[in-house]
Parts: sequence; C-alpha cells; structure tokens
Amino acid sequence: MVNLIPKEFKKRKDAKSLVYGVTSAYVVVIAVILLLALGLKTFNYLTRVSMDDKQAKLTTLQAQQNKDKALATEAGLIQDRLDQHQKFMSTVDWNETLGDIAANTPTVVKVNSIKAATAESGKDPTATITGETSDAKAVVLFQDKLTVSKKFSSATITGITQSGSTSDALYTFSITIVLKAN
Repeated sequence: MVNLIPKEFKKRKDAKSLVYGVTSAYVVVIAVILLLALGLKTFNYLTRVSMDDKQAKLTTLQAQQNKDKALATEAGLIQDRLDQHQKFMSTVDWNETLGDIAANTPTVVKVNSIKAATAESGKDPTATITGETSDAKAVVLFQDKLTVSKKFSSATITGITQSGSTSDALYTFSITIVLKAN
C-alpha cells in the first residue's frame, strides 16, 4: 500500500495525538486529585461532626453523672437526718414532754422556743427552753417545777438577763433540762 499522506502531516497528526493524550492524562490526573481532595474534605467534615456529636453526648453523660452524684449525696444526708430523727424520737415521748413543760410553765412566763439536742452516747437527751417574763421569781419557780417533774432528770437556769428599769423590767432567760429517756 502506498502512503499518499506526506510525512509532515503524519508527524503533525502524531504530535497532535501525543498532545491530546498528554492533555487527557493531565486532565484525568487533576480530576482524580480533585476528587481525592473533595473526598478527604468530606471525610474530615463527617469525622468532625461525629466527634462533636460524641463530645456532646459525653458532656451530657458527665452532667448527668454529676447530677446523680449530687442526688446520691443529698439522699445520704436526708437518710442520715431521718436516722438521727428516728433515734431521737424513739428515746423521748415529745407529746408528753411538751405537755409537761406547758403544765409547769407559770402564767407570767412566755416561752419563746424549745430546742432539743440529740443525746451523746450513754447520756439522756437535753432541751433548752428560752423565754421572757416580767417577774424574776417566776423563772426560779419554773426551774423548780421542771426539776420535780417526773419527765426530767434536772433543770438548770443557764442564763438570765434583765432589760429595762426595775419597775418595768423584762427578764429573758434560758433553762436547760435533761430529759428522762423512755
């Protein structure tokens, strides 16, 4: 077969073919690089979203754990208070005790508060009565009545103060009583 195409055309065609092949290869390589970069960027984004989600769940779990610890601590304190209350209430009949205090209170004495204290091991519980009166002798009478009562082991005046002049004096007092356990 006789080649009728001049060699120059053939060389140009081969050169164009080579340029087209090289250009196509560059385009494919650049497209692959861009696709890989886009894939890596998408992977990084999905990984970051997943990590943020896991971090949020971890933070929520830590907050819940701290809340549970606080609740357990509060429950322990409440249980301790209930145990102390039960121990304290089981040693003294408070209805009878308060009734006895009321029955022995002179009419001129105003009782402001009665504060109970838990008993130490091996000792009877105590209570402190605070009040006021216009007659100092009524405080001593109140202490004497409490001392002879069957509900109390002893009654001691722990403090008495006078305010005002002698004619219109107001006496503020505190008496500590030792309760007899049941």
